[in-house]
Amino acid sequence: MSNDDWFRGAAWDADAKQLFRKKLARARDQKAYYLRTKASAISGDHPSDALALYDEYIAADDEHYSRGNYAKSMVCLGLGDIDKALEFLDCAMGKSGMDMNSPAVLEFAFLVGLHKRSQHYQRALAVMQALDD
Repeated sequence: MSNDDWFRGAAWDADAKQLFRKKLARARDQKAYYLRTKASAISGDHPSDALALYDEYIAADDEHYSRGNYAKSMVCLGLGDIDKALEFLDCAMGKSGMDMNSPAVLEFAFLVGLHKRSQHYQRALAVMQALDD
């Protein structure tokens, strides 16, 4: 086992959870990085746990709000929950629509159009126009 498998590895059984929490508690720096990296590693097989780790990541620092919500949207998209993915993308973009700049904006507009979510058309158009300015 590599020294960084505790936060980079996709294992998420009881032992892996315990090891992750133990090492995270002892970490002096980069706790947010470890949370985000582990959430990403387990998101395919353990999406609900990944979402919880992203919540911890966001709670650790307001600076992580946009990136964390974008990551949560990708987990929801993987689950096929388009409406929840759009909700998290909207959070990631913030009021101005530009907090995540183009990745979240483009993803949001694409999903709105592809899945014909007409309740989001105005928001999608507004944030796409902001990209043009």
